[in-house]
Amino acid sequence: MSETQPKSSVLGYETSAPDGEPAGPRPVWVYILVGTYLLCLAGLVLLPAIFGIFTDSEKGAIAAAGGYVCILLLCGFAMILAPVRARRRRPITRRSIWFPILGSAVLMALLGLALALTVSEWARLDANEWVYVTLTAMVWLAWAVVFGMIGLRADPTTLAGRLNKLVLSGSALELMVAVPAHLVVRRRSDCCAGMMTGTGLCVGATVMLVAFGPSVFVLYYKRWNRLKQGPTTGG
Repeated sequence: MSETQPKSSVLGYETSAPDGEPAGPRPVWVYILVGTYLLCLAGLVLLPAIFGIFTDSEKGAIAAAGGYVCILLLCGFAMILAPVRARRRRPITRRSIWFPILGSAVLMALLGLALALTVSEWARLDANEWVYVTLTAMVWLAWAVVFGMIGLRADPTTLAGRLNKLVLSGSALELMVAVPAHLVVRRRSDCCAGMMTGTGLCVGATVMLVAFGPSVFVLYYKRWNRLKQGPTTGG
């Protein structure tokens, strides 16, 4: 006699737990890569303090820089949440997969804002600040819908990797526009030329830095799983 089981909100992410951990120490390149990333991340965390020490900026600008860094760190933490839970064999609920989805959408919205600032200065467009705010909100909503559709169909353990690839690709494309635009604008004799394109460069580079860490963790997690499962033999 079969019994019907109620639907659970917990998503399965592996068929069977392999016995034991792979033998041997971790490769040296892992520590070098993680150390380099942590140094870059420490520089990002200290960015508001450096911004205030070496520039004559007001407290509002320093607070804005600090808020920007906090947003980046929260998004990076949200993107790595699902792989960490999977690595520790913790259950992944449908609610938890929305953290990387919304965090990735925020990063894409920042890239969209940086791209808008870059193009507007390069093309000499005068836009109200509310135009940028509205555009950023629309970009965030659009990518949240796209990432949500991906998340509903993808495996929770591979979702973070797919989102990381999209964010890294978006930051690379934004930098491909911001770098030549900044070089063009800096040759002009306008007052404060290059400020908005320089902001685009900073946003693209910092978003790439934040997205790079979770992607490395995901790749290392996949490699670690292959080592634990061992070589497969064909039947």
